[in-house]
Amino acid sequence: MREVALDAAIETAPEPGDAESQHEVDTMEHVVRSALAELPAEDQVIVRMRFWDDFSIADIARALGLEQKPLYRRLEAVQARLGELLAARGIDRTQVAMMLTREGGD
Repeated sequence: MREVALDAAIETAPEPGDAESQHEVDTMEHVVRSALAELPAEDQVIVRMRFWDDFSIADIARALGLEQKPLYRRLEAVQARLGELLAARGIDRTQVAMMLTREGGD
C-alpha cells in the first residue's frame, strides 16, 4: 500500500458531483448519438458536419455535391426530426446545447 499526503489527495480528488455530472453528460451524449443513428446516413453526415465540425452550409453542399439552397430546408427538417427523437427520449434543446458547448460535440 502506498502512502499519499493528505494535501495531495485533496488536490487530486474529484469535486463532489463531478462524477455524477460527467455521468449525465455521457448518458446524454449516448442518447443524442442513438437518436442521430435513426436518421438516414446522409442526414447524419450533414448534422455532424454542421454541428460537430462547424462546416458552413456552402461547405457541406460542396463536399457532398448537393445544391446549397435546398440544403437549408433539408437541414431545418433534419433538425426538427432530431428534436422530435430527442424529445421522445426526454432530452430538450437546452440540454443538447449545454452538452455541445461543454464537450465540443465529442
